[in-house]
Amino acid sequence: MGYFKSSRPVLSPGLASAPQSLTSASTGTLINARGVTIIKTTATGDKVFRIAKANAGDFKEIACDISSTATASVRAASTAQTFFGTTQDTITFSTVGSAGIAKFVRLYARTSTSWVVLGRSTGITLA
Repeated sequence: MGYFKSSRPVLSPGLASAPQSLTSASTGTLINARGVTIIKTTATGDKVFRIAKANAGDFKEIACDISSTATASVRAASTAQTFFGTTQDTITFSTVGSAGIAKFVRLYARTSTSWVVLGRSTGITLA
């Protein structure tokens, strides 16, 4: 008949903490490997962010709010890490899709070197 509140499974560990907020001035800051990160940039051109090394079992959600003249790229911490278990190590957020709606990607760290893409909005490309 359901779970007691105290024994409900945690679906996205780390999401109870405050989200990490980054701007185009934060490109030198590593994106946390778990929890939620919100990137907001209105600067023209591509802004590149790096995500910290994956820890197996971590869930990560990244939302990006960008202007029509900007893109934001999230790269793995090193070339040894990939998204989707291949040679793809960059996620790019562009303005493709509905205006006024943040783009997002939901990741799961399958291993310490491989992020699996669980979900994504339109306007996201993997390379």
